[in-house]
Amino acid sequence: MIRTIATVVVLLVASAVAAQEELVAEMRALAKASYARDSSYEIEAVKAFFAAGATPKCAPAGRPAPEPFEVFLEVLPNGSLGRIVFVPHTETAQCVKTHTAGISYPKPPFKYVAHIHLSFKR
Repeated sequence: MIRTIATVVVLLVASAVAAQEELVAEMRALAKASYARDSSYEIEAVKAFFAAGATPKCAPAGRPAPEPFEVFLEVLPNGSLGRIVFVPHTETAQCVKTHTAGISYPKPPFKYVAHIHLSFKR
């Protein structure tokens, strides 16, 4: 019985990891295609993302620098946020996600996936 439960847990974790890897690969491909179609919109999306001020709230000065992470933002044609994916999904990434969830973005020419690399220096 315990062995069966352990096997099920391992299979569920492996399935979740595979699904996350597929999502990241999809978002990476969409970001690359979006940038190729309209690189200038990425600048507008990144400006809106940083204007929310989440970075100083989630990585305050005086603390060790958090590990870097990537953000994939799916901006819908009406300027609202679709999917947002953080890699890896750290405590700092979760904080940034919480503080940026309600941002309105400039309306893109099409559904746009922007890719941001966040790296903190101290």
